[in-house]
Amino acid sequence: MKGKNRRGGPGALVALAMFLAVFVWLSVFLGAGQDAPVQAVPLEGLPVNAQPILFQETESGVFLEAWSVRGTAFLQLDEKGRESARTSIPSTTSAAKPRGGSLFLLTEDGTVSQYSQGLQLLAQWQTPTPTVFLYPYDFSPAGDLYAGEGAVLTLYPRGGGGEAADREFEGEIRFLQVTPQGQLYVYAGGTLYHSGDGSFQRLSPVSGGKEPFALLGEEGWVDVSGGVYRLENGSPRLVTDLGLPPVVGTEPLYAGDEQGFAVGQNSGEITWYGWDGSVLGSCLVPTPLRAVTPSLALCGGDGALALAQTGFAAPAATPTPTPTPAPSEEPEETPTPAPSEEPEGTPTPAPSEEPEGTPTPAPSEEPEGTPSPAPSQEPGETPTPAPSEGPEEAPTPAPSEGPEEAPTPTPAPPPAGWAPELQGDKIYVPLGAAVEDLRNYFKPMAVKVLTPEGEAVYYGNLATGMTVEEYTIVVPGDCDGTGACNDRDVQAAQAHLLEETLLEGPCRLAADLDGDGEVTPEDLVLFDTLAPAS
Repeated sequence: MKGKNRRGGPGALVALAMFLAVFVWLSVFLGAGQDAPVQAVPLEGLPVNAQPILFQETESGVFLEAWSVRGTAFLQLDEKGRESARTSIPSTTSAAKPRGGSLFLLTEDGTVSQYSQGLQLLAQWQTPTPTVFLYPYDFSPAGDLYAGEGAVLTLYPRGGGGEAADREFEGEIRFLQVTPQGQLYVYAGGTLYHSGDGSFQRLSPVSGGKEPFALLGEEGWVDVSGGVYRLENGSPRLVTDLGLPPVVGTEPLYAGDEQGFAVGQNSGEITWYGWDGSVLGSCLVPTPLRAVTPSLALCGGDGALALAQTGFAAPAATPTPTPTPAPSEEPEETPTPAPSEEPEGTPTPAPSEEPEGTPTPAPSEEPEGTPSPAPSQEPGETPTPAPSEGPEEAPTPAPSEGPEEAPTPTPAPPPAGWAPELQGDKIYVPLGAAVEDLRNYFKPMAVKVLTPEGEAVYYGNLATGMTVEEYTIVVPGDCDGTGACNDRDVQAAQAHLLEETLLEGPCRLAADLDGDGEVTPEDLVLFDTLAPAS
């Protein structure tokens, strides 16, 4: 027995050592333990020794541009690193920018190429100036090109035609960037300028703050000294100080969205901050860390790239403008099935004619101004609850009417001064209503406004046939889905009325201006009364 124990002892130690080695290896590569790197999925089909040039997360996935001396690949990935689309791009490409649901490429000779979310070529045009003379530069969501040269910023219209617009500053342009939704940030002559819609007319100076280093979402940025700012009411607010200034070439290690921002370190640590400056979480990814987005990390060495999910920036909950007829629960507890017919609980059939003779004041005349007719004087004759509770809140004491007529709770109206009207699975908005205002209507939930073809839009007017979440947008008067009302819309309504070309779906609803369910001659008269929203 002793001999067997002596012979078995070293074997047991070897087995234990192998087990510990395997455990440590799994801890590193599978993310076991609090300080272990999260698991990264290798990306396949990339050029040998490919280096990431662009890594940006959009609402439909992730755009990755990987360059090598043997070729360049442009891929669209999902959140798990699976390839959904791929295209080859010219080796002379100077810039690639995902903007407004499209991808814009700019080559050295000044050619602009627009690709869809599925990386299908949509359009190409030529800019008047080769990119060797354009720096810095960026694109608007519509495809307009912003290009700086010294202290002059030039806006080249989409398509290469039209007259270019110039804006001169007091000093050299050192920073120029457009957000995916079209906000323009320019730093020139020691001053930061901002335009909410990208236009030169609204490009105004921002007081305070240093030169931006990288944008963090739509309203935030990290400056060259490591300070993180967020634009609020036209002024920058210091969110936090990261302590160390960013290093040139590490722009992809900063990313942000409406919830917060992520900061990556060379050590592989990624920290997620809220916009109040608090640390919401952190994690490790395999090194070297190449780039981060609000929810993903690109890492890997020796020419191999991998994608890791950081667990940050969880998708926002689905907006809640869904029918929730909670007020209908209260009427069910009362023994009176139709309180709206006899709200006073008295045998008097016409309370409005003899309000003094009833023990309950007529709620339509004096619900709050007459304290004398207390409901407790003669309530014993009927089991109906005290009707004075209803008139104190509203002149109509019919609690069941709320959920029947408007079962959908309405969020706060958008800043433009109008509020959409929800009817079933349709959202009615007035002419001239902006996409941005509808997105603000759903805040704090982030929603996408899509065209009938499924393309995301972030600016411009809402149009009939667009969708937001499960709702279809109807713009009264916009019968052709252009977002405007003109002679073509009137002609479309006339053709429907004459049964020449019938309108269908939301377009038919847009022609029914009086809301009677049919397109009639009366609707044609109402087209002249339409006015854009303020």
